[in-house]
Amino acid sequence: MRKLTWGDSSLEIASLAPIHDGRCRAGPAIHGEFIRKSSWTGLANIRMLEHPDFLSECASTCDLIRLTRKLVTPDQHANRIRLLQIVCHCGANYVAPENTLAAAQICFEHNYDFVELDARTSADGRLVVLHDETVDRTTDGSGVVSALTWSELCELDAGSWFHSKYSDQRIPLLSEMLALASKHGGLYIELKDVDPQSMLNEVAEANMMQRCFFGSENPQAMREVRALAPRAILMARRCDFSTLRAAVEDCQSQIIEFDQTVDDLSELPKCRAFGVKSMIYDQTHQVAAMEAAAALGPDLINVDRPDIAASVRARLTTNS
Repeated sequence: MRKLTWGDSSLEIASLAPIHDGRCRAGPAIHGEFIRKSSWTGLANIRMLEHPDFLSECASTCDLIRLTRKLVTPDQHANRIRLLQIVCHCGANYVAPENTLAAAQICFEHNYDFVELDARTSADGRLVVLHDETVDRTTDGSGVVSALTWSELCELDAGSWFHSKYSDQRIPLLSEMLALASKHGGLYIELKDVDPQSMLNEVAEANMMQRCFFGSENPQAMREVRALAPRAILMARRCDFSTLRAAVEDCQSQIIEFDQTVDDLSELPKCRAFGVKSMIYDQTHQVAAMEAAAALGPDLINVDRPDIAASVRARLTTNS
């Protein structure tokens, strides 16, 4: 048995029997299937197994790495909360019309980390930012986005439904959102109805590939993005997969989103062992609920009320 340090964890390595059909035979005390040896090379590619105590290293000989449980000091916990990144769902949608340049600008002026937006395609192939399949709810027009040309969409009032002072707001192009974010922060782009290659082209042209991450309710869309852009930062929803391991490995996603209303938040610490970030989706608008979510130590929190998230982050950091 030998020990080494990996990140802030203590690891014990014990030599095991060779792999047979992609499995390590290690006796009755160890459960679960190990990652196929052919899938990984070297100690740098350590991934968490389903059992929270075990990792698998695929080297020239088959080793099992046992992750000894670690104690998180108060200082380490405070630092995780301090580094919590705030994602603004549809922009500052509580004080401005969602998915508009105005809503995004407010977020960046307050130094929030990411603006989340929804990308769709017009009838003539322009990539636009709008949540719904139709324009009815958030503009003065009607009709399906994909059936309207850009010249029709850009004439619609996308702000007065929220407040008359936003009557100048129009449906933005994705390229406009990228241009705004390039001066201030990052974007979380949710693929609603877009061609992945067209979207990636616009992100690359704006030199924003490493300042955006991508997600979708359609896992197949994310598989297409990964095939086209191996270095893109992808987010997978935990609720779309039967296990955390499957969520990570399906597209090699770097971020896993947990909806606190349906997902098991006790899995958040496992994300670090997998080498991925965790994000909590919190739409409660309640201080106590947001405090409870932030106290779990996620890397990001996706919220409608970034102002509450920022105050919670500051208070928890101070009190830690």
